[in-house]
Amino acid sequence: EVGGINDAFPQVSSIVDLVKVTDCTGMGAYKVAYVKTGASAAKQTEGAAVTESTPVYDFVTITPETAAVVTYISKQVRKQSPLNYTEKVRASSLTALRKYADKLIITQAKASALTQKMTVSAIAADTLRKLALSYGGDLGVEGSAVLVLNKANLIKFGDIRGTQEKKPVFEIIPDSNPNTGVIKDGGLAVKYVLDNNLADTELLYGNPMCFELGLFSDYEIAVSDDAAITKLMLTIVGDVMLGGAVVVKNGLILATVGAAS
Repeated sequence: EVGGINDAFPQVSSIVDLVKVTDCTGMGAYKVAYVKTGASAAKQTEGAAVTESTPVYDFVTITPETAAVVTYISKQVRKQSPLNYTEKVRASSLTALRKYADKLIITQAKASALTQKMTVSAIAADTLRKLALSYGGDLGVEGSAVLVLNKANLIKFGDIRGTQEKKPVFEIIPDSNPNTGVIKDGGLAVKYVLDNNLADTELLYGNPMCFELGLFSDYEIAVSDDAAITKLMLTIVGDVMLGGAVVVKNGLILATVGAAS
Protein backbone atom coordinates (compact mmCIF):
# COMPACT_ATOMS: atom_id res chain seq x y z
CA GLU A 1 0.00 0.00 0.00
CA VAL A 2 0.91 3.63 -0.45
CA GLY A 3 -0.65 6.68 1.12
CA GLY A 4 -0.56 10.42 1.36
CA ILE A 5 0.75 13.18 -0.84
CA ASN A 6 1.61 15.37 2.08
CA ASP A 7 1.48 19.13 1.72
CA ALA A 8 4.41 21.33 2.59
CA PHE A 9 4.05 24.36 4.85
CA PRO A 10 2.04 27.37 3.54
CA GLN A 11 3.23 28.40 0.09
CA VAL A 12 1.16 31.58 -0.45
CA SER A 13 0.91 34.65 1.76
CA SER A 14 -2.57 35.40 3.11
CA ILE A 15 -2.22 38.94 1.72
CA VAL A 16 -3.72 37.55 -1.51
CA ASP A 17 -7.02 37.01 0.31
CA LEU A 18 -6.98 40.31 2.22
CA VAL A 19 -6.68 42.84 -0.63
CA LYS A 20 -9.70 44.14 -2.53
CA VAL A 21 -10.42 41.92 -5.54
CA THR A 22 -12.35 43.30 -8.53
CA ASP A 23 -13.74 41.34 -11.46
CA CYS A 24 -12.28 42.99 -14.56
CA THR A 25 -13.33 40.31 -17.04
CA GLY A 26 -13.57 41.74 -20.56
CA MET A 27 -11.70 44.96 -19.73
CA GLY A 28 -8.51 46.04 -21.48
CA ALA A 29 -7.65 48.23 -18.48
CA TYR A 30 -9.32 49.49 -15.31
CA LYS A 31 -9.10 53.08 -14.03
CA VAL A 32 -9.65 53.73 -10.34
CA ALA A 33 -10.17 57.31 -9.14
CA TYR A 34 -8.95 58.62 -5.79
CA VAL A 35 -8.98 61.92 -3.90
CA LYS A 36 -5.66 63.73 -4.22
CA THR A 37 -6.57 66.82 -2.16
CA GLY A 38 -9.91 67.78 -0.63
CA ALA A 39 -11.77 71.08 -0.70
CA SER A 40 -11.24 73.65 2.05
CA ALA A 41 -13.60 76.23 3.49
CA ALA A 42 -12.66 79.90 4.06
CA LYS A 43 -14.19 82.85 5.84
CA GLN A 44 -16.66 84.76 3.69
CA THR A 45 -17.15 88.52 3.96
CA GLU A 46 -20.64 89.79 3.38
CA GLY A 47 -21.09 90.96 -0.18
CA ALA A 48 -17.81 89.42 -1.31
CA ALA A 49 -17.36 86.37 -3.51
CA VAL A 50 -16.67 83.06 -1.81
CA THR A 51 -13.12 81.85 -2.23
CA GLU A 52 -13.13 79.00 -4.70
CA SER A 53 -11.85 75.63 -3.49
CA THR A 54 -12.14 72.57 -5.70
CA PRO A 55 -11.14 69.06 -4.64
CA VAL A 56 -8.48 67.48 -6.83
CA TYR A 57 -8.99 63.96 -8.11
CA ASP A 58 -6.64 61.62 -9.92
CA PHE A 59 -6.70 58.01 -10.99
CA VAL A 60 -4.50 54.97 -11.32
CA THR A 61 -4.74 52.57 -14.24
CA ILE A 62 -4.64 48.85 -13.60
CA THR A 63 -3.48 46.92 -16.66
CA PRO A 64 -3.43 43.13 -16.98
CA GLU A 65 -0.51 40.80 -17.32
CA THR A 66 -0.68 37.05 -17.86
CA ALA A 67 0.82 34.49 -15.50
CA ALA A 68 1.03 30.88 -16.65
CA VAL A 69 2.40 27.56 -15.46
CA VAL A 70 2.78 24.24 -17.28
CA THR A 71 3.47 20.82 -15.75
CA TYR A 72 3.69 17.33 -17.23
CA ILE A 73 2.86 14.01 -15.59
CA SER A 74 3.15 10.58 -17.19
CA LYS A 75 0.02 8.55 -17.93
CA GLN A 76 1.73 5.55 -16.34
CA VAL A 77 1.68 7.31 -12.97
CA ARG A 78 -2.05 7.84 -13.29
CA LYS A 79 -2.65 4.21 -14.26
CA GLN A 80 -0.33 2.48 -11.79
CA SER A 81 -0.55 4.56 -8.62
CA PRO A 82 -3.61 4.60 -6.35
CA LEU A 83 -2.67 8.18 -5.41
CA ASN A 84 -4.29 11.08 -7.21
CA TYR A 85 -1.13 12.76 -8.46
CA THR A 86 -3.01 14.47 -11.29
CA GLU A 87 -5.25 16.36 -8.89
CA LYS A 88 -2.24 17.22 -6.76
CA VAL A 89 -0.48 18.73 -9.77
CA ARG A 90 -3.63 20.74 -10.57
CA ALA A 91 -3.64 22.09 -7.02
CA SER A 92 0.07 22.87 -7.26
CA SER A 93 -0.53 24.82 -10.48
CA LEU A 94 -3.23 26.91 -8.79
CA THR A 95 -0.84 27.60 -5.89
CA ALA A 96 1.80 28.75 -8.39
CA LEU A 97 -0.64 31.28 -9.89
CA ARG A 98 -1.61 32.57 -6.44
CA LYS A 99 2.10 32.94 -5.57
CA TYR A 100 2.45 35.08 -8.70
CA ALA A 101 -0.46 37.25 -7.51
CA ASP A 102 1.22 37.57 -4.10
CA LYS A 103 4.48 38.77 -5.68
CA LEU A 104 2.60 41.22 -7.92
CA ILE A 105 0.80 42.74 -4.92
CA ILE A 106 4.01 43.34 -2.98
CA THR A 107 5.94 44.60 -6.02
CA GLN A 108 3.23 47.09 -7.01
CA ALA A 109 2.69 48.23 -3.41
CA LYS A 110 6.38 49.02 -2.98
CA ALA A 111 6.64 50.87 -6.30
CA SER A 112 3.42 52.90 -6.06
CA ALA A 113 3.63 56.68 -5.79
CA LEU A 114 0.58 56.48 -3.49
CA THR A 115 2.49 54.43 -0.91
CA GLN A 116 3.84 56.58 1.91
CA LYS A 117 7.58 56.10 2.43
CA MET A 118 9.31 56.33 5.80
CA THR A 119 12.60 55.23 7.36
CA VAL A 120 13.26 53.75 10.80
CA SER A 121 16.79 53.14 12.00
CA ALA A 122 16.05 49.62 13.26
CA ILE A 123 13.36 47.20 14.36
CA ALA A 124 13.19 48.42 17.93
CA ALA A 125 10.79 48.78 20.86
CA ASP A 126 9.06 51.80 19.29
CA THR A 127 8.87 50.60 15.65
CA LEU A 128 5.37 49.14 15.79
CA ARG A 129 4.04 52.20 17.61
CA LYS A 130 5.58 54.56 15.03
CA LEU A 131 4.03 52.66 12.14
CA ALA A 132 0.57 52.36 13.72
CA LEU A 133 0.36 56.00 14.79
CA SER A 134 1.81 57.36 11.54
CA TYR A 135 -0.90 55.69 9.49
CA GLY A 136 -4.33 57.21 8.86
CA GLY A 137 -3.52 60.89 8.38
CA ASP A 138 -3.21 63.67 10.95
CA LEU A 139 -6.69 63.25 12.42
CA GLY A 140 -7.06 59.54 12.95
CA VAL A 141 -5.49 56.15 13.54
CA GLU A 142 -6.73 53.40 11.24
CA GLY A 143 -7.59 50.30 13.25
CA SER A 144 -7.97 47.83 10.36
CA ALA A 145 -4.36 48.00 9.21
CA VAL A 146 -2.00 45.03 9.12
CA LEU A 147 1.77 44.69 9.23
CA VAL A 148 3.23 42.69 6.34
CA LEU A 149 6.74 41.39 6.97
CA ASN A 150 8.98 38.40 6.39
CA LYS A 151 9.59 35.76 9.02
CA ALA A 152 13.10 36.98 9.85
CA ASN A 153 11.71 40.37 10.86
CA LEU A 154 8.94 38.79 12.91
CA ILE A 155 11.69 36.97 14.84
CA LYS A 156 13.45 40.31 15.36
CA PHE A 157 10.31 41.75 16.95
CA GLY A 158 10.18 38.73 19.25
CA ASP A 159 13.85 39.10 20.22
CA ILE A 160 13.49 42.67 21.54
CA ARG A 161 13.82 42.82 25.33
CA GLY A 162 13.18 45.55 27.88
CA THR A 163 16.10 47.41 29.45
CA GLN A 164 15.25 46.61 33.08
CA GLU A 165 13.72 43.14 33.51
CA LYS A 166 14.79 41.89 30.06
CA LYS A 167 11.25 40.67 29.34
CA PRO A 168 9.95 40.56 25.75
CA VAL A 169 8.59 43.93 24.65
CA PHE A 170 6.19 42.37 22.14
CA GLU A 171 3.80 39.47 22.58
CA ILE A 172 3.46 37.49 19.34
CA ILE A 173 0.29 35.39 19.06
CA PRO A 174 0.00 33.25 15.88
CA ASP A 175 -3.50 32.50 14.51
CA SER A 176 -4.73 29.04 13.64
CA ASN A 177 -3.64 30.09 10.14
CA PRO A 178 0.15 29.96 10.61
CA ASN A 179 0.62 32.78 8.08
CA THR A 180 -1.10 35.40 10.27
CA GLY A 181 -1.27 36.50 13.88
CA VAL A 182 -1.20 39.45 16.24
CA ILE A 183 1.69 41.45 17.71
CA LYS A 184 0.83 43.12 21.02
CA ASP A 185 2.68 46.11 22.42
CA GLY A 186 0.92 46.85 25.69
CA GLY A 187 -2.53 48.13 24.69
CA LEU A 188 -1.60 48.23 20.99
CA ALA A 189 -2.48 45.09 19.02
CA VAL A 190 -1.55 44.85 15.33
CA LYS A 191 -2.39 41.99 13.00
CA TYR A 192 0.58 40.68 11.02
CA VAL A 193 0.86 38.73 7.76
CA LEU A 194 4.00 36.88 6.72
CA ASP A 195 5.26 37.42 3.17
CA ASN A 196 8.65 36.30 1.88
CA ASN A 197 8.52 38.79 -1.00
CA LEU A 198 9.57 41.52 1.45
CA ALA A 199 13.27 41.89 2.25
CA ASP A 200 14.78 42.09 5.74
CA THR A 201 14.97 45.87 5.28
CA GLU A 202 11.27 46.31 4.46
CA LEU A 203 8.03 46.55 6.45
CA LEU A 204 4.69 47.19 4.76
CA TYR A 205 1.85 48.58 6.88
CA GLY A 206 -1.70 49.62 6.12
CA ASN A 207 -5.22 48.52 5.26
CA PRO A 208 -4.97 45.79 2.58
CA MET A 209 -8.24 47.03 1.04
CA CYS A 210 -6.31 50.09 -0.14
CA PHE A 211 -4.76 47.75 -2.71
CA GLU A 212 -6.99 46.62 -5.57
CA LEU A 213 -6.26 43.38 -7.41
CA GLY A 214 -8.01 43.26 -10.77
CA LEU A 215 -8.77 39.79 -12.09
CA PHE A 216 -9.12 40.07 -15.86
CA SER A 217 -9.75 36.32 -15.98
CA ASP A 218 -10.38 33.49 -13.53
CA TYR A 219 -7.58 31.27 -12.29
CA GLU A 220 -7.93 28.53 -14.92
CA ILE A 221 -6.40 25.03 -14.90
CA ALA A 222 -6.69 22.81 -18.00
CA VAL A 223 -5.60 19.18 -18.46
CA SER A 224 -4.83 17.86 -21.95
CA ASP A 225 -4.06 14.35 -23.24
CA ASP A 226 -3.10 15.71 -26.65
CA ALA A 227 -0.18 18.12 -26.24
CA ALA A 228 2.43 15.42 -25.51
CA ILE A 229 0.48 12.36 -26.62
CA THR A 230 3.49 10.65 -28.26
CA LYS A 231 5.31 10.81 -24.91
CA LEU A 232 2.28 9.44 -23.02
CA MET A 233 2.28 12.59 -20.90
CA LEU A 234 -0.60 14.60 -19.49
CA THR A 235 -0.13 18.35 -19.84
CA ILE A 236 -1.50 20.53 -17.05
CA VAL A 237 -1.60 24.25 -17.85
CA GLY A 238 -2.70 27.07 -15.57
CA ASP A 239 -3.11 30.75 -16.39
CA VAL A 240 -4.60 33.96 -15.08
CA MET A 241 -4.72 37.58 -16.27
CA LEU A 242 -4.37 40.04 -13.43
CA GLY A 243 -3.08 43.45 -12.40
CA GLY A 244 -3.05 45.57 -9.29
CA ALA A 245 -2.31 48.94 -7.74
CA VAL A 246 -2.59 51.00 -4.57
CA VAL A 247 -5.81 53.01 -5.01
CA VAL A 248 -5.81 55.28 -1.93
CA LYS A 249 -3.35 58.12 -1.35
CA ASN A 250 -1.04 57.10 1.52
CA GLY A 251 -3.08 53.90 1.74
CA LEU A 252 0.04 51.93 2.64
CA ILE A 253 3.34 52.71 4.40
CA LEU A 254 6.60 51.20 3.20
CA ALA A 255 9.17 51.47 5.98
CA THR A 256 12.85 50.94 5.25
CA VAL A 257 14.67 49.62 8.32
CA GLY A 258 18.19 48.83 9.42
CA ALA A 259 19.46 45.96 11.55
CA ALA A 260 17.68 44.86 14.73
CA SER A 261 18.65 46.80 17.86
